[in-house]
Amino acid sequence: MKLTEAGKAFIQKAIANEETLKLRFYGIYQSGDFTIGADIDTLIDTDHIIEVEGYEIGVSPEVMSKLKKATIHAQLHTQDKGLILLNCK
Repeated sequence: MKLTEAGKAFIQKAIANEETLKLRFYGIYQSGDFTIGADIDTLIDTDHIIEVEGYEIGVSPEVMSKLKKATIHAQLHTQDKGLILLNCK
């Protein structure tokens, strides 16, 4: 995984007031496959913990293979702020 500058800024702001919160990716089962969901939350025991440029990111096992080559980006300059995954299949 990689992080863009916008992705870093999004994570920094989201976890600024609480050290136990981390970016976490998880699977939502739909139509025989897992769609990737993301949240700022506490990690759970089954999460893989990946360090990306100094940030610990939790990834649930069912979406791990989909995120290996992903770049985490964020939309910061509009009213709808949020994460964007690039190069993610």
